[in-house]
Amino acid sequence: MLVRVHGGGFVQGSRGPSPYNRFLADNGYAVVDVDHRLATEELHNWDTQVGDVGCALTWVGTAGPGLGLDTSRVAIFGESAGGNLAVNAAYLDRAGALAPTCGDRAALPRVRAVAGTYPAVDLTATEPFSAIGRQVGTAYIGGSPEQFPQRYAFTDSITHARPDSPPTLVVQGSAEHLVPAAPRFTAAIADLGIPTRYLQLPGLEHGAGDGLGTVTPGTELQRAALLSWFDRWVR
Repeated sequence: MLVRVHGGGFVQGSRGPSPYNRFLADNGYAVVDVDHRLATEELHNWDTQVGDVGCALTWVGTAGPGLGLDTSRVAIFGESAGGNLAVNAAYLDRAGALAPTCGDRAALPRVRAVAGTYPAVDLTATEPFSAIGRQVGTAYIGGSPEQFPQRYAFTDSITHARPDSPPTLVVQGSAEHLVPAAPRFTAAIADLGIPTRYLQLPGLEHGAGDGLGTVTPGTELQRAALLSWFDRWVR
């Protein structure tokens, strides 16, 4: 089964229809689409959004078996900010360091694989990269990397990577303008021995076409990549 975390720069968005939920369900996966509490000008919840994802995972571990879900085969994925939270939740879960904001920590399932599409895996580099990056840094973190280096380190996915972290897929467009390209991150986790795939889609922007309301070539490519990854590591 799969857990999806929505994007929205940590400050907006909600669970709901996506180009992937029905597609993955039609290909044999139960999909649990989850929310997390959003950051505001007053609430810089850089340290608890990933715990909200952990909260959802405790629900999966507790309620899943009664719903016929195989909680021994759980993967997680997300887009943009949701990709950051998915990767971080998966890595912290595998390390035994995920602190869910609700539920029983003992109920956390072992995440078998993770995928991020155009994920913001390096907020330290994202904050100075674009105007939106600076806005996200102000709302989600509370300021710049120079002001809060430890906060940024907690949100940067490489901080939580270790050799036994779950297999990781990253998909990104080559014309990405909102978050820096991710090859440095994927190269670093591959060097740790984590099974890794980095797929760059030529000419595509942030979102790679999946927010346009229609199925685009970018959507099709991302669907195929996700399905192949989960078939390999979860099914």
